[in-house]
Amino acid sequence: MLNRLCVLLLMLVAVGCGPESRSYSVSVKNDTDGPLTLNLTKDGPPAEAAWAAPEDIADGRIKVSADSRMGFNTLQAGATQAANGVSGQFNPGVHALLRVYRGGNLQVRDMLAIKPGPNRQDLVLAPGGNSFVVRDKAGQLSIEPAFP
Repeated sequence: MLNRLCVLLLMLVAVGCGPESRSYSVSVKNDTDGPLTLNLTKDGPPAEAAWAAPEDIADGRIKVSADSRMGFNTLQAGATQAANGVSGQFNPGVHALLRVYRGGNLQVRDMLAIKPGPNRQDLVLAPGGNSFVVRDKAGQLSIEPAFP
């Protein structure tokens, strides 16, 4: 009887541990003097092209083709961009991230070389709406909530 109860509990835990679908909307205003490269990614599996980080592409977890919709975009100084309803599958404990890199039109190899610090900021997103302003404070990118 105890064995059956343990098996049942393990099955319930296993069913509750699968990926869940989440949707994010992100608006970013570039309040710096130069272009930025934006990347929507996540910090865990499952791997998806729309949420690929540069390291996912570099190590082959994500195959890039001419038709691939990647989450990279250049945002010019003074401009605002929005991505609405970007959906993905997220395992428990996996977060959606907004990565902001200093510089525009960066290639994967360029982004790989930029670690978190003054020229790259990573921010955890909340499911639903997210709105930010990126500023340059004392030579370091700063991401702040935008208030309508």
